[in-house]
Amino acid sequence: MINKKELDAIVKLDPLARYKYFIKRIADFEELYSIGEDENPWVIEYGGKLALALWPFKEFVEYYKEQRDDFDDSFPLKMSINEFNLEGINRLKKNGIHIVDIFPIDKNSGRLISVDIFFEDLNIELNNYK
Repeated sequence: MINKKELDAIVKLDPLARYKYFIKRIADFEELYSIGEDENPWVIEYGGKLALALWPFKEFVEYYKEQRDDFDDSFPLKMSINEFNLEGINRLKKNGIHIVDIFPIDKNSGRLISVDIFFEDLNIELNNYK
């Protein structure tokens, strides 16, 4: 969905700029991606807290995977924004995930943000499309 020029430009942005890009793009395309196996997203631990990593396009997941040596058996997992938005917050919290890692690049985290704030920001952006 994106070309190499856009990918190269976006991965150079700081985490906050990538977060803003992420929110706009997932609201626009109504889908988002995680990484995992067997249709189950992988959860990453940061400082004893569990986080779900998310990206706006599969090309960014593939880029992230290429930069790591511990994701060999993984692949991008596509999620509908409607399903994720309606069920996501409760499911994440029920599974002990209270933060999301938005748009990690290389071996560094992206923007670590609470699930509640992420869904607030997403809903504000989705209201712009109504």
